[in-house]
Amino acid sequence: MKKTEKCVLNLCLFYIIYVFMYGIVIKLTISNSILFQVKTYIPEIILGLITILVIAKNGIRLKRYSLMLLMYSLLIFAINFCIYGFSEQALYCIRDLYIPLIAFCFLMQVRVSSKGMEIFAQRLVLFFKIYIIAGFILAVVQQIMGWEWASTFYTGYSFYGQDPVSKVKIAHNLGLLRAPSLSGNFATFGYYCLIAAIFIAAHSYKSCKKLFWDVLAVICMVLATNKSAIVAYFVVFILRFTGDMRRKSTWTYRVVIGLVLMIAAFSAFMLIGDNSDGIGLLTSVFARFDVWKDIFNDTSVFEIVVPYKMFTYGSGAEGGLGFWDNTYLYYVFTQGIIGTALWALAIMRTYRIRMRDRNKVVRHYIYELTIAFLILSLTV
Repeated sequence: MKKTEKCVLNLCLFYIIYVFMYGIVIKLTISNSILFQVKTYIPEIILGLITILVIAKNGIRLKRYSLMLLMYSLLIFAINFCIYGFSEQALYCIRDLYIPLIAFCFLMQVRVSSKGMEIFAQRLVLFFKIYIIAGFILAVVQQIMGWEWASTFYTGYSFYGQDPVSKVKIAHNLGLLRAPSLSGNFATFGYYCLIAAIFIAAHSYKSCKKLFWDVLAVICMVLATNKSAIVAYFVVFILRFTGDMRRKSTWTYRVVIGLVLMIAAFSAFMLIGDNSDGIGLLTSVFARFDVWKDIFNDTSVFEIVVPYKMFTYGSGAEGGLGFWDNTYLYYVFTQGIIGTALWALAIMRTYRIRMRDRNKVVRHYIYELTIAFLILSLTV
């Protein structure tokens, strides 16, 4: 394995570990003001290092679709810069959109050897297994000990709700403590367990092992009360199961797929939402539509063509425009129709390149992760 390739893969692995373990990072750095401030920028620094390494090795060479996406996004940034100047909101936009975009465009140009990919996958599977087990233990302890212990675990002091310093949120839902566990956030903990379960299943050849990790991951999602992750997981599981059934019996496959789709639709309607009471679960989906309706009232249709208010959305915004609860809407209004289409094209091209890999394991988890992300993007 070449030195540059090894460094890039190690940085990618470190990036994943750091992001997944962010709750522990908060716990370890909150007592030191300097480290606590620096820890926020570590993911961006890692992505920057990856980009620099790739450029140093391959030069500034991009696929046509990546170049088109990058140039268009920079044009939109220039338009917003001329209108709003270099403000704090611009920095948030660079952090949330442009650093990941640039890293994505250059990282997709890296050719990884089969041996390098195999070593990377083995290390990632090992980390994901440790993550699910450790996350499960911590989540159970948090449920038993209660919200005061859970909040003190991260910050050293007791609080309920969202702590303004650490941004850790302690809350209840459906009678359970929304366990932040290792990631420090109940929502991301559920998403990360979903990703880990899919990746582990792709590298497990025995059904009993797959079932063990799937069940443990679902329990973690339940303890975090992340209903969107649970729905996404069951859709992925259903597709995996019906794929096996289809090879065995066409009639049985049709019956099972019909039942499963009805159950999935009912589960999605019942589970996606944040209300804690049973009746509220039925209205939570409509509440989301109300949020999106309010967003449309605060925006202009012309922004879809030319997103000239990109800086005022996302992390730097106030009120409803700071949290869209829908990735698709967010990208339409921050990148426009053209930018969103270019993003979709870049992801599809990258997806096809990776799917050409003869390794069935790679194709398996890319397919399942894609389905999961498409579902999660509706409510994230």
